[in-house]
Amino acid sequence: MMVDGNNWLYVMKVILKMSNLKYYLRSTCSTCFLFFCAIGTSVGAEYWVTKQGSDANGCTNSTIDSCLTIQKGISMAKLPGDIVNIGAGTYIEDSATSPFTTKAEWLDGDYASLGLDYSGAPGNPITIQAASGDEGKVIIDSQMARVGIQTKYSDYIHIRGLTLINNYLVGIASWGQQSNVVANEERLSVGVVIENCYIYNTAGPYGKNMSAIGMWGSKDWIVRNNKLEKVYTLNSTRGGQGIQAYGVINALIENNDIKDVTHGIFWKDHFVKDLARTPVFESEIRFNKIQATTTGVYVGTRGDGTVEAGENYVHHNIIYGYGDSGYAVRVSASNAFAISAPIRIENNLFDAEGNRSFHIYIDGSEKAYIRGNIFARSTGTDLALIKYSKPGELLESNYNIYDMTPLFTVDKYSSTSKNYAGLSAWQAAKKADSTTLGIDNPDANSINSSYSALFIEPNIDRDYKYLALSPAIGMMPDGSNAGPYQYGSEIIGSSILLNSRPKAPSWAD
Repeated sequence: MMVDGNNWLYVMKVILKMSNLKYYLRSTCSTCFLFFCAIGTSVGAEYWVTKQGSDANGCTNSTIDSCLTIQKGISMAKLPGDIVNIGAGTYIEDSATSPFTTKAEWLDGDYASLGLDYSGAPGNPITIQAASGDEGKVIIDSQMARVGIQTKYSDYIHIRGLTLINNYLVGIASWGQQSNVVANEERLSVGVVIENCYIYNTAGPYGKNMSAIGMWGSKDWIVRNNKLEKVYTLNSTRGGQGIQAYGVINALIENNDIKDVTHGIFWKDHFVKDLARTPVFESEIRFNKIQATTTGVYVGTRGDGTVEAGENYVHHNIIYGYGDSGYAVRVSASNAFAISAPIRIENNLFDAEGNRSFHIYIDGSEKAYIRGNIFARSTGTDLALIKYSKPGELLESNYNIYDMTPLFTVDKYSSTSKNYAGLSAWQAAKKADSTTLGIDNPDANSINSSYSALFIEPNIDRDYKYLALSPAIGMMPDGSNAGPYQYGSEIIGSSILLNSRPKAPSWAD
């Protein structure tokens, strides 16, 4: 069987993954196509792309030998440690017509502007980034015709400082799985880092999955310090997601500013295949600012009889904007064939904007821990625990702050459904009265406090800073604060790196 270079690299990658070897793939030997080297720290080559370059060049210099297209630069970065530096400008590219890559097909025949054909290695990623000083000024315009960047099966890729606009379906995507089954290990995309990027204006037709970042079959990803904005459905009122995953293992999602989306972060279809397998840790979601019309963080399943969700830890986030029948955090996994792993929801600030908003809605999660959160503008149900055939238990709810009068519901949609109107009634609740309440006297150390007593007004860009005498300060048993702010100087949803990036173009305001 004839195997071309790209396919041969893929075959070798599969073999290496299956054998769990650490490796480099090298193509610099004159007597053989590839040979393996022991893993270690190495300095890769640097390649350059500028609007003044030419694809006839070797991409080795930013001034006299730069490439013109990003895809040419990416095609040069074949080895762990290699770096592609991209100069300022607007780039319009298409992997389906580029001579420097195979077509980057994502799901149903939709192609990407840029495709990644090679992998880095642990500790030595391939890096694709804006050149120093050009962060935020490198604009990849997919013209509403293509996915932005598609990782294919590539591992250990770092993407930094890029702006992706007018994306069809997804801004940055891994190929991933499409069904309820556990993806094969060689088809996972492992060790991808996306940071300091701006992904704006992503859309597609009704019935498709739209997201700024799509983690389809991913493991050990880090998504940090990004601004993800405006994801929607064409010709429909339905929207899209900031980040979506069909199968995610061990993701860190931190310091992202996500806005103008339906769901901020949406985990769907998971990696626990049968009852004999221990649930995986899916994600830690922290320090994000999320404005979503329906759900801030949504842990769900794809359909009846699907695999159950893994464990998630949601903490120190600000989630706001969810309206009537909206949710700050929602777990909907009762239709999985096994109960899902625990979820921890701690030190978040939830600010509802609807008359009947569910701050937290838990259905089908084995254990739930709700601690140190601030529930602002509480006009409806704060906490709903749902009893289905696989009820979980609330094992901790304490040291929370409730603005206005909260309502708590346990065993909803069952014959034992019970509502607790107000904090004092909830604090008197007993686990003997409920299937899903696993503790007596929940929220024993929680309080009611008015919104005006908690925060400095006005809140500029949802910058919820505590008043000097806010009851959130020092409320936790270890002396730390309830809610997301611990130092008073944090900017939830961004970091110094993100704030130092040049201002977004005027059309994105």
